[in-house]
Amino acid sequence: MQIHIYFGNKQVILCNEINKELNEILHHPDAVFADEVSPKAIKSILHEIKKDFFHAGVLWHSDFNKLKENFFKNFKIIEAAGGIVQNDKKELLFIYRLKKWDLPKGKIEKGEQEEVCAMREVTEETGVKNL
Repeated sequence: MQIHIYFGNKQVILCNEINKELNEILHHPDAVFADEVSPKAIKSILHEIKKDFFHAGVLWHSDFNKLKENFFKNFKIIEAAGGIVQNDKKELLFIYRLKKWDLPKGKIEKGEQEEVCAMREVTEETGVKNL
């Protein structure tokens, strides 16, 4: 199993097996590998991401659920919703913010349903109505 997590254009891959793709990544001189789920190992990879030369990080552990649990302890989960909006011509709606193209999305307000939040956020961020 694998989860690819992107920090800008840099990725950290959580996995419980090393396949051909991961083996190629690990042969890159600027790749970082850790095979433990200790807070120190995880924080080390998260620290390395900030360096310009960092290419990718691979966190491996045989217990994938334990790996995910320990990794995500380092982050605050923010419930959000948004959407892919397509018109009759099959064109997709994107927004440009923070010098990147992105999909419209935002935080779910207390008691708000995901679909309602998605519609509200798309309308707020793009001005498009009648979704």
